[in-house]
Amino acid sequence: MRLVLLALIAACSWGQVRIEITPVTGRASDRLKEAQRRLQRVQQLVWREIRAPEERAVVEEARNSYRGFFLPEIGSEPRIATLTEDGIDILVARWTMPGDGIGGSELTVWDTPEVTYFIFRLPRASWSSDAAIRATFEKLVHARPGTRTKVEFDVNANVARDPQTH
Repeated sequence: MRLVLLALIAACSWGQVRIEITPVTGRASDRLKEAQRRLQRVQQLVWREIRAPEERAVVEEARNSYRGFFLPEIGSEPRIATLTEDGIDILVARWTMPGDGIGGSELTVWDTPEVTYFIFRLPRASWSSDAAIRATFEKLVHARPGTRTKVEFDVNANVARDPQTH
């Protein structure tokens, strides 16, 4: 399976999703290395249920932020883990996604006081072409039905193929 980290910049307007796909070769960027480091940490975490009101508040804030950017519904209660890195408290939450395949099978949220990362687990080979990448974003990112304001998104995807896993 492939994991994708999405960074989205939003501004209110009546536009559509604009998607720019750039093939990347050579050495991995610092951003990609940091994303890979986060994913490795996520794989080592011990998941549990929400226990404290503060944890619930952070999860609800992440859920509300998610709903502002992404269309697929996320399931009920996520499993969570907490950790501290360089003196910064981090809450990581993992939801199982619905079976429609739009957002993949799993959503992981890595939440720090400064930024929230949404990490989607997509089916293997689901991004085999630029058209497939565009189709995923067009289904995943757009205004929620029934809202009066449409949000415009710019998605910049740098795509690189891992030489070992392809």
